[in-house]
Amino acid sequence: MTESEFHLFLNAAIFLCAAMAMFNVFRHRKRGLSAYLVSTACLAAGLTLYLLREKTSEGTVYAAGGAVVVLLIADVIVRARDAEIKRGGDK
Repeated sequence: MTESEFHLFLNAAIFLCAAMAMFNVFRHRKRGLSAYLVSTACLAAGLTLYLLREKTSEGTVYAAGGAVVVLLIADVIVRARDAEIKRGGDK
């Protein structure tokens, strides 16, 4: 794979991340806070890919990737909390 093909692939992946973020924001009525967390995680994933494309330092790329992981973990926690509330909590 040439460098130009790799950049094309990264550009397509960044666009896909942005599209997924927009899609999740439009679903906020159904999913609530979880939609915003996933949207932000998609944007952070796109940022990570952009940083890879621009050949920034490894520490910056790892920090952006870490932000994606933290946001996805927060989404799992929020979904678990919402499921507990929907079930009726601990009575």
